Amino acid sequence: MPITCEINFENNPQKVIYSGQMMLRGSVQLNLSAEKNVRGVYIELFGGECASWTSGIGRYQKSYIAEELYLNKRIYFVSGGSGDARLAAGIHNYSFECDLPTSLPTTMESENGYIRYVARVVFDIPLWPSKIITQPFTVIKPVDLNTVPTLRYPITFEKTDTITGIDWLCWLYADPMKISVRIPLSGYVPGQTIKVQINVSNQTGQPISGIMVKLIRRTR
Repeated sequence: MPITCEINFENNPQKVIYSGQMMLRGSVQLNLSAEKNVRGVYIELFGGECASWTSGIGRYQKSYIAEELYLNKRIYFVSGGSGDARLAAGIHNYSFECDLPTSLPTTMESENGYIRYVARVVFDIPLWPSKIITQPFTVIKPVDLNTVPTLRYPITFEKTDTITGIDWLCWLYADPMKISVRIPLSGYVPGQTIKVQINVSNQTGQPISGIMVKLIRRTR
């Protein structure tokens, strides 16, 4: 029996949720080609972390996995109670809402782990495997940078390089090239412009073909 299901978030096609600042509201539309007995139809909201890493080398190397559950809620649309419920063929619309905990961390992906959130609708059918439809969503935990005074301080970095060469079996040392980089703040929020000031003192006698700045995300 074909079953189609669509999970939508209210006024939120991007499916981005700010923890502690908004209620998660949405709707589920089930389309049954024929009537069917069910033990239940419900939506589950899951969120959790999984991390994996290794330590040691060779035969002493060990692998580790750590998991933590942040969100686990179930909302019933149809429940057969002690027996089964019978759903007619056609379209069935349900709505749901959930107040997310303020402590939910932001969604992230890295080489050694992830934090993921998913909504899944479970169609519990007697004597048959349950049909499960999943929809991932993104959680963002807002950070008020004003509460961290040290993030108002600038960041500076300086480096000196010396180019060496050889001519007629003699080492030649050029004058150094000095580079200094400064950004006015230590913390930024999405959408904020990062102004980078770069000063180069090139006394090597060699031309500089270009300067490139990269923004790299590192997770710990």
